[in-house]
Amino acid sequence: MLAFLLPLIPAFIGPILNYFTAVKNSQVQLFQAKTGAAEEVAVAALQAQAQVQSKWWFAALPPALIGATIAGYVAKSILWDKVIGSFVGCSGHTAPGTCMVFNTDPLAPELNWVFMAVIASYFGTAVVDKFLTAK
Repeated sequence: MLAFLLPLIPAFIGPILNYFTAVKNSQVQLFQAKTGAAEEVAVAALQAQAQVQSKWWFAALPPALIGATIAGYVAKSILWDKVIGSFVGCSGHTAPGTCMVFNTDPLAPELNWVFMAVIASYFGTAVVDKFLTAK
């Protein structure tokens, strides 16, 4: 089985590496367009920025944890309760005391607002960033 899967690895990794290369090249071109710097200077500046960001990994941790919490709730309530629960007959109204594993409590009104704020901030940040960087 492993002998069958090993030749497939380059087929999956190649497009991913090509994507990351294209992203990096577009970042270099964008930096060059904004600053008028040479390609070597742009690459060095982007590498320095990446080093600084890697040293500040703990600053990116709270938003990632909050996002993972929301994603976990969505995965539990939709994927586990609705999709997998429907395959075992626990979707919709069931007899009391049955299918307790496939039942997620609804969010309280306060948490509902937190949930919506997190979702809006994750998607709204990209929109605001695009608006601010557009010329």
